[in-house]
Amino acid sequence: MTKSFARIHVPEPVAHVFRTLRKCLGAWSDDQATTQSGALAYYTLFSIAPLLLIAVSVAGIFFGHEGIHGRMLAAIQDLFGPEGANTIERMLEATTIEGGNPLKVGIGVAVLLIGATTVFGQLQDSLNIIWKVRPKAGGWRTLLRQRMVSFSMILVIGAILLASVLTSTWLTTLGTAAIWQRVGDLVTFGLVTVLFGALYKILPDVKLAWKDVRFGACLSAVLFMGGKLAIGWYLRNSAIASTSGAAGATVIILVWAYYSAAILLFGAEYTRHHAIGRGRHPRPKPGAESILPTSENLTGKTLPQPIRFRRPDESTRLKSPSGPA
Repeated sequence: MTKSFARIHVPEPVAHVFRTLRKCLGAWSDDQATTQSGALAYYTLFSIAPLLLIAVSVAGIFFGHEGIHGRMLAAIQDLFGPEGANTIERMLEATTIEGGNPLKVGIGVAVLLIGATTVFGQLQDSLNIIWKVRPKAGGWRTLLRQRMVSFSMILVIGAILLASVLTSTWLTTLGTAAIWQRVGDLVTFGLVTVLFGALYKILPDVKLAWKDVRFGACLSAVLFMGGKLAIGWYLRNSAIASTSGAAGATVIILVWAYYSAAILLFGAEYTRHHAIGRGRHPRPKPGAESILPTSENLTGKTLPQPIRFRRPDESTRLKSPSGPA
């Protein structure tokens, strides 16, 4: 007795998502994303204090330094716990530039900018590996352009931090009902999505539209919010902080930075393969070039080459053998 099974019809958008995810897993491994995530976590540890200090200063211009600072510390404590928040607060205090000698202040600001933009420079390199592009050799001009792009991301973070504070203040005035807490969670998810989208659109040296990055940004935001719950549970129920002694808070920050970098790079892989799957092939920005051979495009697949006929040149023509005269 034979049984006939009806073939399950999967809608094309759903099938496209699963095909893209399958490609992402292979590409994520091929691009050594775990190694890149480790490098990003290391740079984040040294860049987090100057980065937050500049972002708070930018957002504080519009809302007040104290309000922005308090909101930022609350968000940090929500992510890293009390130990991690205390560690970052001490780092911020040590990074603060006191007024006085103009030369000292100028040097301090320069060091802050270099420290804050270093992690974005590393992230840009990692995203360029995924997109198979690289900046053209340009010496100090290339470095300056990279730092300017990185600084623009600091301004984006400052704007998102300001939006978060304004939203929290507005929701507080509406009451403490559960529905407003859910609204706050949705707003946080939206802001995180915007942040990932800005990273994917601005940093890599390829021309991307917002429609190219929105799905990857949403995926990364979902993984980030889910990881926030999972890693938070793990940190509360493990002895990682106590067994690491005085370095426990630093270990917590590194764990979070590594996970965040990993999902950010996975979202970038999804962004690339989603765009390619939809027939969009982003090209390098001015000042950048593809690292693929000329017979390939950004999909990584060899393109068919036209057949070309050459006229034989004089040196390759067959000559009739000449015998002795």
